[in-house]
Amino acid sequence: MRTRKSTRAYAHEIDGTETCERKGCGDDYRATVVSTARLVGRDRDVAQVISALTGTGRCTVVGPGGIGKSSVAREAARVCSDRRVIWVDAEPVDHIDGLLDQLVRQSGLDRLPGESSADVLSAGLDGSLALIVLDGVEHLGDELAPIAFSWPTSPAGPWLLATSRHRLGALLPVVRLEPLATVAGLDATRSPAAVMLIEAIVARGVDEGVLVAEPELFAQVVMATGGLPVAINLTAEHIARFGVRFAAEQPVPVDQIVDRCIGRTLSQLSDEERAVFERLGLTAGAFTLDLIDAVQDHPDRATAQEIAGRLVENGLVFAADGRFDLLPPIRDGAVALLTRGGTLQAALTGLIDHVLEWSERGDNIGESTVVANLDTCLHLAWLAVDHPKLRPRAADLVHALFGPMYDRVRQTELLRLLEAVSRASSLDPRRDAETARRAAICASECSTIAHARCWLNRAHAAASQL
Repeated sequence: MRTRKSTRAYAHEIDGTETCERKGCGDDYRATVVSTARLVGRDRDVAQVISALTGTGRCTVVGPGGIGKSSVAREAARVCSDRRVIWVDAEPVDHIDGLLDQLVRQSGLDRLPGESSADVLSAGLDGSLALIVLDGVEHLGDELAPIAFSWPTSPAGPWLLATSRHRLGALLPVVRLEPLATVAGLDATRSPAAVMLIEAIVARGVDEGVLVAEPELFAQVVMATGGLPVAINLTAEHIARFGVRFAAEQPVPVDQIVDRCIGRTLSQLSDEERAVFERLGLTAGAFTLDLIDAVQDHPDRATAQEIAGRLVENGLVFAADGRFDLLPPIRDGAVALLTRGGTLQAALTGLIDHVLEWSERGDNIGESTVVANLDTCLHLAWLAVDHPKLRPRAADLVHALFGPMYDRVRQTELLRLLEAVSRASSLDPRRDAETARRAAICASECSTIAHARCWLNRAHAAASQL
């Protein structure tokens, strides 16, 4: 007759040492379960996890890499101090059998000859007061979901908590983590992201007064993290070594963000989805579905909506009110991949051509598409100015944006862009005259009359050559 638990019992402790210890068989096994660092800004998320577990016996914590899924799971395990915690780190495991075997070992269950790990777990966990935590199972989700569904989880029986970069159908309900807020009223030091950053830097021996001496600079650093805990911790290390001002001017190395935030997620995407994600690194601010459609070039491509759904599901893109956005560290990581692959200029050229097509349509749809993606269009123009081969396109793009920018009373930005194009490009007389004339219009409204007159004189000089 099978015994539910072997005599090799595990004593799982969630105390000041924050470890789990197994004794027996002449060895001593330790695995970190709960971080000693205070969990900032996640009280509501932890409460939702506990509510899901007490309501259904199962839950999945979902979010992009580096957003703090493991930390939330550890805090939930700490709160559930009346339950035996069985924690399995799934990231190093490359197949489902390995994960199940590891779970059987850490559960202390006996295996009958010829019995599969899935059957051992299904029978052995029945009725036990255990909290099983499977951390980082996104790469095993398709195989894990139907197996986990057969386990006897319930509000009274064992609980199953998983963390994953995308949802797993059988492990509902889902608690999806959002980035920590980076802004809290007028005080840049009071947002959850700022509090976490300050605590992480102080823990590294830096005086808190040094950090908040320049609030605008500190706020800039906090915003650059995007509220991603992994980016916050990397930034804390950066500041502790080099100071706030240096960290604002020289952000955390992007390669570290790529490896920790999006590396594993990218391996779950198709070539088409990955290419779209990389090109979205050229965006700025929120954008519409039209822009996702514009960066696709696969011959048998999926619809923009399908691609967007996959990127959102994997936490690479965030959706709100019909628009999409990338967190700053993730956007930087996409650009890094684009640059490393040597396709940045081609991607930039393709996007600019799409924007010009929108502007040349001459109808309300084309104009509204440009306006809806105006921040990205401006960003593309500035990027093109910095590329010698793309400067003629930059000039075309700036003129296409003149109307939308002027109508929105953004003459100061428009003037800076017109001046940059004029300095960087060798324009033909007709284009030069038009650029100077429009710069004179902007200067007359947001600068001095003398400044406007200089541009008007240049416009006349260029026109005289025609």
